[in-house]
Amino acid sequence: MSGARFEFLLVLPEDLGGATFEEVAGFLMDFVAHSRRDGVRVEPGRALPPSERVPKAWPTRALLVDEAVGEDEEFGGLHLGPQHLALCWLVPLHEAEYAFIQKEGFDAFSELLEASDMSPADVHRPSLV
Repeated sequence: MSGARFEFLLVLPEDLGGATFEEVAGFLMDFVAHSRRDGVRVEPGRALPPSERVPKAWPTRALLVDEAVGEDEEFGGLHLGPQHLALCWLVPLHEAEYAFIQKEGFDAFSELLEASDMSPADVHRPSLV
């Protein structure tokens, strides 16, 4: 998706998973700045390694960029003039899940998610692997 533009959605519980608003906002701003760097590929199906920037209260230290599954199709992308922005979910990952994706691939992890009854957006959910 070279040259693609994205709108990122991180769904959190009302208490922000135990983090402060400032921690979450700072983390998201750092993520977006990182995603804009030369040589960094951020697109659906891509996992990003654990980061020290993740709020300390979260045991999920890595991120998965995924398509906005389950969202209304009208919400799947935004049009700003001639530009199209694709909506992507940011899914918190445990380090073991990140390693699993690197070894087994995104599709194998997606199968684990589908078979699970846990919300992938829950920063405190147990690891799926």
